Amino acid sequence: MDKNILLELKNLTKIYREGLEQNKVLNGVNLKISAGSFNVFIGPSGSGKSTLLNLIAMLDKPTEGQILFEGKDLVPLTDKQMM
Repeated sequence: MDKNILLELKNLTKIYREGLEQNKVLNGVNLKISAGSFNVFIGPSGSGKSTLLNLIAMLDKPTEGQILFEGKDLVPLTDKQMM
C-alpha cells in the first residue's frame, strides 16, 4: 500500500432496491485519495455524489466493494467497531 493513500475505494457499487425494482446508483467506482489532498465531486443531480459521500462517511454500506481507510477495509466493521 502507498503510504500517501488515505482513502481507497475499490469496485464500489450501490444498488437501492424497492420491491422487485433495482436502481444501481454507483457501479464499480475506484478512487484513491492522498493524505492532504483537496478533492471535489461534481456532477448533475442524480449522478451519485451524495450516495458516494454517504458511503465514504460510512452512513450507508455499499452493495459491493471495499472502502479502505489507511489500508483497513471499513465495510465489514459493525457500528460498534466503527466507534
